[in-house]
Amino acid sequence: MVSPASAPSHPASATTIVEQLLSDAMTKRASDVHLEPHANGLRVRLRIDGLLHEHQVLDRTQINAITARIKILAGLDIGQQRLPQDGRLKLNTHASVAHEFRVSSCPTLFGEKLVLRHIDHLSTLPSLKQLGMLESQYQQLRDAIAHPWGMVLVTGPTGSGKTVTLYAALQALNQDHRNISTIEDPIEMTLPGVNQVQCHEAIGLGFANTLRTFLRQDPDVLMIGEIRDALTAKMAVEAAQTGHLVFSSLHTHTALATLTRLRHLGISTPDLIGALRLVLSQTLMRKLHDCKQPDDSEKAKQLMVNAASPNKAQIYQSAGCARCRSGYLGRVGVFETLPITSSVRQSLLDAQSPESLSSSGFSDDWIDLRKAARDHVLSGISSLAEMNRVTSELIH
Repeated sequence: MVSPASAPSHPASATTIVEQLLSDAMTKRASDVHLEPHANGLRVRLRIDGLLHEHQVLDRTQINAITARIKILAGLDIGQQRLPQDGRLKLNTHASVAHEFRVSSCPTLFGEKLVLRHIDHLSTLPSLKQLGMLESQYQQLRDAIAHPWGMVLVTGPTGSGKTVTLYAALQALNQDHRNISTIEDPIEMTLPGVNQVQCHEAIGLGFANTLRTFLRQDPDVLMIGEIRDALTAKMAVEAAQTGHLVFSSLHTHTALATLTRLRHLGISTPDLIGALRLVLSQTLMRKLHDCKQPDDSEKAKQLMVNAASPNKAQIYQSAGCARCRSGYLGRVGVFETLPITSSVRQSLLDAQSPESLSSSGFSDDWIDLRKAARDHVLSGISSLAEMNRVTSELIH
C-alpha cells in the first residue's frame, strides 16, 4: 500500500489549469494571454503594460485538452482546427465579478495558437480628464465635441487605447436629448443609452451598410469603429458635413499620416477641411512605480535645460521592487492633438499631394507625441527611457 506522502501526484486537469491561468492574468493586470504551441510544449505569455512576458511553459501532452477547454468556454467549434475562430468567455471570480475575455484561435504548425484579450468593464472606463492628456489637449477635445457636427478622428497602432478614448468621448456626450449610435468590430464595452451594433461583414452588416442605415434613424452622434475603405471614409465625411458629429479611428501613427491616409482614400481637400474638427493620435507609455529614483544622467539634465525648467522638474528613472514590474506599474496615454484651424486648412490647400503635406505651417495649437511624452517625463510620471521607447520612430 502506497502511503499518502509517497503517492504519485496527478497532473492538474485542463479546467484547473485554465482557471488558474486566467486568475494569474487578472492578478498581474495582463491585457492579453498568449498560448503558443511549440514542438516542446505550450508557451504561455502575458502582455502586461504593453510588453509580453513569459509566464510558464506547459507540457506538450496538455495542449489539446487546454485548447479544447478554452474553446468550449468561448463557444467555439472544438472540431474545427484548421480555420481561425473568434469567440468570448466569461469567468466568475470569488468576488462575484464576471471577467470577460475575447478569444481568437489561429492554426499553426504545432497546433492552435490562442490569444485571450481581457475586456474591461464599463466601471473601469475613465473620463476624458483621466486619459492622460495635457490640459490644453483636453480643452481642444472638449471644444471639438461641443460642436453639433463635424468629425473627430482617433488614431494610433493596435493596442494604443483608441477604443477607450472613443468610449470616453461618447460617454461625455451620452445624454437623454442625444441619439448616439455605433458600429463596431467587435463591441468592446457596453454603453447604456447608446445604440451599439456589432459589425458582421459575412451577412452584409458592414461599416458602410450600417452607417447608411444609421443616417435614416435621426442620429445626433455616430461612431464608426474603424475607417477601413474608401466607401466608409466617403460616407463618414458626408455625415460629418450634413449635421452629424462623427467619431472614428484609423491605424496611423501620427496626425500628419492620418491626413495623408484620408487623401489616399479619395477624400478631396475641400471635403477634408470641411469635415474635420480634430485629429487625435495616441500611444501608451508605462508609468513609473513609487520606487522610482532620480535620474541624474547627462541626457536627463539636457532635457531639463531644453525644457527651460532646470529648477522646476526632476526626472526619474525606474528602479524596481517586489510590488512592480521592472520599476513600472500601469500605463498612461500620450496624445498628439491637431485641431483643424485656419492655418492647418491653408496648409492642406497649399499641399500639391498627400506626400507634400508639412507640419511647418501648422499652428502652435498642434502638440505632437514627442512633446506630450516629454511632459510626462518632466512631471515624474514616466521615464526618459520610456519616452524614447515609445517615440523613437518619430525622430527624424
